[in-house]
Amino acid sequence: MAQAKSEFRKSSPSKAKKKIYPDLVTIIKQKLPLQWSPVQISGFLKKRAVGKISHETIYKYIWEDKRQGGLLYKHLRHQEKKYNKRGHKLAGRGCIIARIDIDQRP
Repeated sequence: MAQAKSEFRKSSPSKAKKKIYPDLVTIIKQKLPLQWSPVQISGFLKKRAVGKISHETIYKYIWEDKRQGGLLYKHLRHQEKKYNKRGHKLAGRGCIIARIDIDQRP
């Protein structure tokens, strides 16, 4: 019973309303060239009761726009620089480029 219910839900498309609709897109496109951060845009939309959208959703929209050849990311303060996760071997913590081992130094 529960398995059939689960499979039915998985197969049917979501009825959830899309988070970013055209009115929000126009506001985002107006505020980004003014050097507003997605956090500021999210707060502005919430304060004006235009729409409730998180800054992460705005970032997702911007990066999706970049993948499609758009230039919205150029208006971000840090443009292309994303957060460098520390778990990777090339994270930059403790990695000295072209280092010479202490045994090989004069």
